[in-house]
Amino acid sequence: SHKTMAPLNALPLPFFFERKAASENLIALSHKTMAPFNAQATLWFRDAFAALYLPTTVHGRVSDIWRSYAAQAAFRCQGLSLAFSPPVVEQDRNAHDFMGDYMSER
Repeated sequence: SHKTMAPLNALPLPFFFERKAASENLIALSHKTMAPFNAQATLWFRDAFAALYLPTTVHGRVSDIWRSYAAQAAFRCQGLSLAFSPPVVEQDRNAHDFMGDYMSER
């Protein structure tokens, strides 16, 4: 997701993961770094389950992004880290209104 990769601007762009197994190809963020991530194709370990709740006070299309910031704050308190891996799924998108999506996320 472009929302997920944009904050990793310390890496040279364009950035591509090397072709290795996902478990051998992780980018772990330091505890001083935060990066938004969405709910699609994410893996949560049991120790992080308390941060799975989605906020209901924001639009549903962005609730997972806001949750990612709260989750990372909780991760710091628990000594957990956030890591990104290469894609492990391929998404076939349904036809939908991109402008409508944009307007709902503003």
